Amino acid sequence: MELANGQLKKILVVDDEPDINTIAKLSLETFGKYSVDTCHSGVAALEKAETVQPQLILMDIMMPQLDGPETLRRLRANPKTKSIPVVFVTAKILHRETQQYKTLGALDVIAKPFDPMGLADKVGTIWKEHSSKSVTEDTIKSKLDEMKADFLQQYPSKISQIKSLWASYLESKTYDALSEFHQPLHKLNGLSGTLGLELISQTLIKIEAIVQAAVDGAGFISPADQTTISTLLVRAGQLGGHRHQSAIARTTPTAN
Repeated sequence: MELANGQLKKILVVDDEPDINTIAKLSLETFGKYSVDTCHSGVAALEKAETVQPQLILMDIMMPQLDGPETLRRLRANPKTKSIPVVFVTAKILHRETQQYKTLGALDVIAKPFDPMGLADKVGTIWKEHSSKSVTEDTIKSKLDEMKADFLQQYPSKISQIKSLWASYLESKTYDALSEFHQPLHKLNGLSGTLGLELISQTLIKIEAIVQAAVDGAGFISPADQTTISTLLVRAGQLGGHRHQSAIARTTPTAN
């Protein structure tokens, strides 16, 4: 979930109890100096969130017609509201349920009844913690994007080197030549997987699986597997300029 950088100023409070809305609005405006809008249903929240564009939504879970989780789901489905962070406010605050709400996409959960004197501080703390996390994640993503661009720029020369080493192995059929081919292949495979370049990584994984079995065994690759590797290397060479590669990003590696 993306958070708007900077100071929190505008909040939307959603609760079907008018008194709760009044207390929350008074507390947040008085102690937090926030600009606060309110509404009394999930249906109204969908409309107001789109028109008001709050930086944060505080929303009750148990509401008629449209409860909090379903309202959140619909907010996420709307391009105009999908990035607005939502904090649930509920009397059901068991740890298990809190984690379930976060899994649904809630930023955090505030227990009800809340302390009117401390609500603004609580909201401010949540905003700062998650804004800081968002900035950190953006920094990491930016760095990974730079590394991915560098990788794709260097990829043609690296795969060309690997192809040359493969040709050397095919000529000599020695264990040493196979090891020399395997080492840069393994490194390139691991880095492509870590950077989330799945088309490249999946191709190299297939090659390395054959090579690793040979390295661990007799150091010999069968003619059929040699043909498979040669074909896959051609495919790997074509993937360096694949226009979809830079759009594929993951955070967990596919290979070591």
